[in-house]
This record gives sequence, structure tokens and C-alpha cells, in this order.
Amino acid sequence: MVIVGDLKIEPQISKPGQAVLVTCNVTNTGAEQGIYTVVLFVNPEPQQAAETAISPYKSQDITLAGNTSKQVTMEITTGQVGTYKISVGNLSVGVLSIYMVVE
Repeated sequence: MVIVGDLKIEPQISKPGQAVLVTCNVTNTGAEQGIYTVVLFVNPEPQQAAETAISPYKSQDITLAGNTSKQVTMEITTGQVGTYKISVGNLSVGVLSIYMVVE
């Protein structure tokens, strides 16, 4: 069995075009080695247009020995201004807000 936890977004507030890191720990609680696909989802909050959905956004295959953990980091580049729900698999990481910066 594989458990995903310790989900983080850095930074949680960004401007369009900025790199954002989504990090999680993946743990193989079984005794045997296995391959697990970590899938990152980025979905707009309901008030935004459906055409901005980019889910699933990214995936990464990792190999885990039995009873071991691995930290997985995926980089995304922010797009349109708005609020997005970020999740890995079925676990919600949180919300990423993208704002236009006026200088």
C-alpha cells in the first residue's frame, strides 16, 4: 500500500508565469518494491471558467523499496489569474492563488 502525505505548495500566492513547487512524501508500507505514479492535479475553483482546467497537470513514476519513503517535488508554472485547487492523487494540497501584480 502507498500513502501520500506532507503535501506543500511554495509559494501559495504567485503571479502569472512564476514557478511553484508542489512537494509530497510517498511511503510504500508494503514489504515489496513497487512503482507508483504520483499524479498532480491543478483545477480552477468553481467560480472560474471550465476551459481553464488543466487536470491532470503532471505525473511522475517513482520506484519505492518496501517500507521506504521518498520526497517528490514537481514544479508547475502558473498561468491565468485565479484560484486553483492543487492535489496529488486524492489528497488536497491546498489552494494556489495567482494575482496580477501592478508595478
